[in-house]
Amino acid sequence: MTKKINWTYPLIAFLFLIILTAAPVFAAGKSDIIKAIEKMVKNMVNMGATTKAIEILTVDVAEKYPEVWSNIVMPLVETAIVPISYSVLCIYFVAALVSAAIKFDTLTPEMIVKPMIQFIAAIILVKATPKLLVIGTSIGGNFAKGFSVSVSQAVNVDETAKGVMNAIKPAVTGIPSGISVYLELMLPNLATYLIGMLIQIICYAVIIEIFIRAVLMPLSFGSIVTQGMLGPGFRFFKSFLACCLQAGAMVLICIICGQFVGNDVWSAAVTGASDFVGRIGKTLVIEGACVILMFKAGTFTREALGL
Repeated sequence: MTKKINWTYPLIAFLFLIILTAAPVFAAGKSDIIKAIEKMVKNMVNMGATTKAIEILTVDVAEKYPEVWSNIVMPLVETAIVPISYSVLCIYFVAALVSAAIKFDTLTPEMIVKPMIQFIAAIILVKATPKLLVIGTSIGGNFAKGFSVSVSQAVNVDETAKGVMNAIKPAVTGIPSGISVYLELMLPNLATYLIGMLIQIICYAVIIEIFIRAVLMPLSFGSIVTQGMLGPGFRFFKSFLACCLQAGAMVLICIICGQFVGNDVWSAAVTGASDFVGRIGKTLVIEGACVILMFKAGTFTREALGL
């Protein structure tokens, strides 16, 4: 027997949240209500989520977050992970020689020389890991900065907000009507805020992933001894590069979505509160698409690098 979900308590909590948020408005005068509405309008028109995402991503993470890069990532790589990686390389090298020795009846010089060459190549890569990490983050930062066209160019926030308020103000004839308009805009404003938070979470998650991959990268070079440059070890390095380039792909997504909003949503004058809510709904749809594509940005860059 399927148990029915009791929505009473969540609904009460949601209504309480709305009342708590709107309480200052209920106690305000008409001019204060109009100011509160104008603040909400600017927040929804601003495209602040995508603008903030571009600010977060158009950086060289090693330069932007030196306290993490210089105090955590690089010391870990140089003092802990690199020495461990040398041990792993030796284990892989011995395993490769033993594997060749087992096939003594078919043993050829190539079966001994090849692991030795791959072992030397892996040592060189492990030793060069700090430089490779700096190169990777620099490539990612320059790639993202190449797309850093301000989204604010797509929407003139002040002019658009002014036009919206000119259309909404006639509906605010007093405190009750003002509160009605405020409540009508509250849910779209909350949705705008939540999508903005989600976009920023995705951005910081990518930056944190870059740091984690940077710390683990020397360990991945061990498999080069047995599987060469086509093995999982070098693929991990390419995945690190793809992660660095992912920031640029996400910036491009934000810019394209910002242009869609500017050209498709706010190109014509707003005629009233209901028209504004409808356009905000369309903006949220585009920003929702932006979120979905940002989740897929890593797939785009990995495919571009042949992963």
